[in-house]
Amino acid sequence: MVDMTIKIHVDDTELWKGVFGSGWENASWVQGWGYKPGTDWDIPGVVLVQADDPNSENENASIRKDVTLNDVIEAVGKLLNHSDGHFHCGSKVTLEEIIENGDACTGDIVMQYVMYGEVVY
Repeated sequence: MVDMTIKIHVDDTELWKGVFGSGWENASWVQGWGYKPGTDWDIPGVVLVQADDPNSENENASIRKDVTLNDVIEAVGKLLNHSDGHFHCGSKVTLEEIIENGDACTGDIVMQYVMYGEVVY
């Protein structure tokens, strides 16, 4: 087996919109979120996310993260490299699916990669 790196060019605003316009924030593990000034679902910036802490025995424990475009890019790269080819909702894991057909399922998985580095829930 050979490891290969393939560079692709993606419009960063379209990637941001595909994730933050998807409905990801309705996932059960999301405790709260908010856009920092100058940021919106279609304007890259910083989103503060508070989420369940899967490593705590306290069910109310949470983690917080200021999520940036770079976090999303890194998470999508990991997702594309480590997935079994499908999201838990059945969609194929592709950039097209995330950017052009992004929905709550695809956004949920990308944001779990952002917050946890893997799919936890």
